[in-house]
Amino acid sequence: MVSSNIDLNATLWEDKKLVQLQVGSKTHHINLKRAYALAHSLLKSKEYEAAAKILDAIALSGNYYPSRTAIMLARCKVGMRDYQACKTLLQELIPEDKSSTVDRLQAAFVFDAVGMRWDAARELVGVVNERTDLPSLCLLMGDLFASLGKTRKAILCWQLAMKRDMNGGLVANAAKEELVKLVKALKKQPDTRDEKPAA
Repeated sequence: MVSSNIDLNATLWEDKKLVQLQVGSKTHHINLKRAYALAHSLLKSKEYEAAAKILDAIALSGNYYPSRTAIMLARCKVGMRDYQACKTLLQELIPEDKSSTVDRLQAAFVFDAVGMRWDAARELVGVVNERTDLPSLCLLMGDLFASLGKTRKAILCWQLAMKRDMNGGLVANAAKEELVKLVKALKKQPDTRDEKPAA
């Protein structure tokens, strides 16, 4: 089992509109959108247990489509090497006769977790195109492309996540944060377009 480096507990708070985070001896209260974006960041940092605790708290709110948290939880479970829990989450999310979709998603998550990102991207692209009702997949696809250095494709995936997650929901907010981070990172890079090549 992969252990987390972060001592974090998350619980739902105040009429299911806030998540209370206990980090060490400090307590923080954040809204559900910010909590989801934090869980996404933790997932990207391979802090799967901490991300899963936040996602579990968000899922209890019942305020958002369960698919938004289930997809991310399934990805966390693979990172924690709990493959059966991943499959169970995906089967509950896609109960109709879509076993190939569940298998492809789980394969994509496993490929990503073991560093086979191109294989993960290949598996995930088809599902993203088929399942327009799962904007979390677009968010994760953007992360994959960003990790592969495919900035334009990452941007398109995050924009698609925002579009598919109507009304600026949890996924749209996390995708927007990724776009803002990317723009800031690109602004820090020197512009070499007008430089003449060395002779």
